[in-house]
Amino acid sequence: MKKDKFVKNRIVKMIAGVAGVSALLAVGIAQAGVTTVGKPGVVKLMKADTGKVSGKNEVTYSGATPHTVIEQVLPGFPFPSFEADKQTNPTLVYDAGVKKVTITVINTNGGAEHSFMITKKGPPFSAMPNPSSLHAMAEVPELPAASGGQFNTDTVEWTPPGAGTYYYLCKTPGHASTGMFGKIIVK
Repeated sequence: MKKDKFVKNRIVKMIAGVAGVSALLAVGIAQAGVTTVGKPGVVKLMKADTGKVSGKNEVTYSGATPHTVIEQVLPGFPFPSFEADKQTNPTLVYDAGVKKVTITVINTNGGAEHSFMITKKGPPFSAMPNPSSLHAMAEVPELPAASGGQFNTDTVEWTPPGAGTYYYLCKTPGHASTGMFGKIIVK
């Protein structure tokens, strides 16, 4: 009886160890592209955005390889949002001939982690978005909150599969469901 209990305990510990190492590797891999910049770095990144404000809360990008810069901000309690070209949760519009969109995401929010995901699924989004049901087309992992004048950033490339409507959102629990999302239109 003691031997059976010993074997069961060893198996449980081994499984827990494998799960723990897997979780650490997943976090390490997910965070591999994250860099930290100060305010001058944020300003430089913002200047890389190739979009133009083209309408009420709309930013248009032209060319085959546009660069979009998205800030994750907390303009006022309680709802976080995205900003691009000083527009809040704007509709991002790309030409049909777009080959590859480079998206740089910066977390300038000092109070919360944020993520970024592009999906075909539109709102409403649940308080606890299930990434597997959203079928991410491009994704930036959780970016840690800004701290001490340092801001976390990551870049992802997205190749739109064709003309249509897509959505970007923060999959951090409670964020997309309270409005931290926007629309993408590829003409």
